Parts: sequence; structure tokens; C-alpha cells
Amino acid sequence: CTLSLKRKTDRANHFLLSSFDMAFWSIVVFALGIIATLTAQWALNNFAIDIGQPEYPQRRSMAEIMQPPIQRNHVDVLIVGAGHAGLAMAARLEREKASYLVVDKEEPGSSWAKRYDRLHLHTIKAISHLPYWPYPADFPTFISKDSVARYLKAYSQFLNVRSHTRVKEAKFNAVHGLWRIVLEQQDGSQAVWTCKVLVAATGQEAAPLRPSWPTMAQYTGEMLHSVDYTSGRPFVNQSVLVVGFGNSGSEMALDLWEYHARPSVLVRSPIHMLPRWMSRISAHLYPLMRRMSPASHKGSQPLLYSMLWPTIEQYNISLKTSGIVEDIVRYHKAPVQDLGTMQLIKDGEIDVIKSEVASFPGGKQVKFSNGDVRSYDAVLLATGYQHSQSPFAQFLDPEIAKSLVNDDGVVPSGVESSTQPQLYLLGFEDYMGRLAEINSETLNVLEDMKMKAYI
Repeated sequence: CTLSLKRKTDRANHFLLSSFDMAFWSIVVFALGIIATLTAQWALNNFAIDIGQPEYPQRRSMAEIMQPPIQRNHVDVLIVGAGHAGLAMAARLEREKASYLVVDKEEPGSSWAKRYDRLHLHTIKAISHLPYWPYPADFPTFISKDSVARYLKAYSQFLNVRSHTRVKEAKFNAVHGLWRIVLEQQDGSQAVWTCKVLVAATGQEAAPLRPSWPTMAQYTGEMLHSVDYTSGRPFVNQSVLVVGFGNSGSEMALDLWEYHARPSVLVRSPIHMLPRWMSRISAHLYPLMRRMSPASHKGSQPLLYSMLWPTIEQYNISLKTSGIVEDIVRYHKAPVQDLGTMQLIKDGEIDVIKSEVASFPGGKQVKFSNGDVRSYDAVLLATGYQHSQSPFAQFLDPEIAKSLVNDDGVVPSGVESSTQPQLYLLGFEDYMGRLAEINSETLNVLEDMKMKAYI
């Protein structure tokens, strides 16, 4: 019995010693882990290449203190336009630690904030964000124009952006290889800057395209361009003619119906049209589809249209026979993204007129080229913008500005201009969605600038 009790006591003592050893070594390992973490953090902070401040205190000389600050009006790259393209390019340059300045006549995001209330992005958020900063996870798939405006405003806070500043003149000195830029502030004061590279990220849309018809002044109803449209609220119970059936015209007709207006749409020519759900699918396939040539998308189009819109002709709408992607690339004409307008047309809620406006006989009457005369309380012009008067034409030499537009009325984007050295244009490419293209364009431009030693 004594021997058995002794063995039990030895086992208990051994167990206690083993538990103590395990606890001891666990504490040791934990402590060493903390020491290693703190040491690594210390090394990272003290031996980093750039920690943002001098590594040791440096007392400034009195001569340096008394000397007034030097106003440096030179940067490697000056970017005109603080929209998606301009801010994306600035972010690339910021990461490269290149000197740059972004100027815009308004606030970043303001052009989005001014658009009509119902507008959302037509591409999904996964391919529509700016470099290095995706949209928040709780944002919806298709982001509202107000959220886009706030996103751009917030993004610009981390970059060198000057708002309410417009470029009055830009001249290139071929001898010195520098641009001379005259900037004008909101108060009218001016400053001269120089830069190696000028980037025009102004967009191609400037002055609204307002058609001119005979006896147009005789119309007594309200006539406005889509740039001035905010919502269908002012048109409750009114008959409204929407001239044009692109993305804006299609969605504005839908918006008018939602506000109990009676919209009619004037479809003047064949269109390309795809349902919204298809843009969600194609966006997820963007990396694959972007590598394909525009012509390669054309083969499946007739079959696709026959499945999507088999009876569309009976509703006075004709579909184009040209390739969808070819039209986007060559003419920068995106297909209409159907948000439900087509179903309202089929249900007879939205009337479609396949004709042209001929004249305005008087009062609220509109006469069409087919001879019909109808009365409308308002006419909404969804007729686009004058691409020939692009914003960059306001500050570039007229001959240079003219040379930038090709025979199809499109500006080659994302490459150095073939007619003017050290000039890049950004944000004019569409292909699979303009915002998605901006990310790849700015990366290509950055690499090209580095290769040519511009930065």
C-alpha cells in the first residue's frame, strides 16, 4: 500500500511539474513574440527608405528662416480636369512621387452632382473605381450619381488639386521642350506655369447639341436640353416628347413615366440596345473580353438580338447591323442600356415615334416629317453634345485641337498625341466602359512617360 501511494504521489508531482513547464514555456514564447513584433516595428520605422520626416532633429539656419518661400510654378505633369481620368492619372503620379498639378474649373465630382436625379453608373462598381481605392463594400452594384460625386470629392483630398481654376492658354515651346500654361483663378487673377507634359482629361462633351428647326420660336411649351433636366417631378400629368433614344433619352422617358407624365420618344435612327443584366455579366468577363478585337464580338450579335428583341420592329424601333463593340471603339457610341423602358413601350405606356421633327406650327403643336401633328406640353432634347467643341479646344492652339480629332470625330485616348509631342488625352476611350478603360489607360500613360523620361 505504501509503495502504491508513493507511485501515485510521484505521478501527481510529475504532472504538476509538466504543467508548470508548459505554462512557463508558453509565457516565454509569447514574450519573445511580443519582443520580435516590437523589434520589427522599430526596424520598419527607423530604417525605412522614406519615413516622411528627417530622421534626426535639424535646426534651420537663420538665412533660411528669413528667406521668403519660393513659389515654384513648374511641375513635370499638369493635368486639366479633375474627373475620373484626371484623378486616376494624378493618383498614379502621386505613387511615383512625380511632381504634378490637377486643375479644374469646378469642384471634383460637381459634374456628377449636377446630373439628373435618377442617374446611376451603367457599369458595375467592381470595374468603375479609381486606382488603389475601391468603392466601399456596402455600395450597391450600380452606384448613384451623388455617391460618385462624393467619392470623387473624397479621393481628390489626397491629391494636388486646384479647384475653380481654368486653363486660359497652353503653348508648347519646342526648343525648351516645355509647355507654358496660363491659369486663371475664380477671382480673375492669373499665374503662369510650365510643365514637361500636358494631360487633357477634360472629356469630349462641352456645349449641348441643340437642333434647329423651322418655326422653333413659335413653340409655347417648355423646351429644354437633357443637361438641364433633373427629374420628372415638374412634368406630372403632362405630355412630353423626348427627342433622342440614347441612354439619357431612354432613362429620362422612364423617369417621366414614374412621375405620371405621358412620355413619347422620337427614335430617329437604328440603335444598339442591351438589357442591364448583360452589362453585369460582361463586366465580370472584362479582363477576357478586353483582349478580344472589336470585330470578334460581331459574329454572335444577330443571334443575340434575335433572342433578346425578337419583336422589336413592331414597336417602331430598329436595331443596328454594325458591331456593338466596333461602334463603341470607332464612334464612341455606347449601346442603350435598357432599364425597363422597353417593357413600358411594349405595354403601351411610352409611345415611340419613328420620324423626324419637321416644324412647330404654333402653340404646343409639333409637326413630324411623316405629316403627323401632335401636341406636347414639353419637349426634352436628349440630343447629346457637340464633340467638335471639346473643352480642350478652348485652351489649345486651334490647329492642334483640330488635329486631335480623327475622321470619325473621335479623340485617340491613352497615348501620346501623334501630332503634338508631350501631350496626352485621357478618358475618351469606351470599349467595355469608359471608367474601366481609364484605369488601364492611366497605367499605360504612366509607363510611357517613364520610358520617355518625362518624369
